Amino acid sequence: DKYRIPIDTITFHWGLYNFAFVGVVSIFYKIGIPSNITQLYLVLTSVILAWQLSHFDVWTTWCLLVMLALYDLCAVLTPWGPLKALVNLMSQKDSPDMPGLLYEAQLPPGTQRPGRPSNDPPPPASPTSPASSEGTPYH
Repeated sequence: DKYRIPIDTITFHWGLYNFAFVGVVSIFYKIGIPSNITQLYLVLTSVILAWQLSHFDVWTTWCLLVMLALYDLCAVLTPWGPLKALVNLMSQKDSPDMPGLLYEAQLPPGTQRPGRPSNDPPPPASPTSPASSEGTPYH
């Protein structure tokens, strides 16, 4: 009622389906979709959620935010929390790719995710003289 956007049911459902489908493919499958689309989808989803939270009563919103903050503190800071379990799972050598569950960073070329075996041979060791490497105190 407030915005009065003229749209029929078929077009609304078609747009909603396409938004959901592109979002799922961009986050979980990444088949031919650039990372900008994935980041845009995540930002739009966060904006939609924040907009929905703005329609709650003040006390309901504050209670939800406090409970979410407490859960986040427990999930991040406790050694038995779900974040610790995910990080431990992802650091194993044969761990599956789990996009969407952990934040992903675009690593520079030549680097890899910790715990994954590298296909590249290790770089050659640089020759050092024994006098320079022995007895050197670390400051």
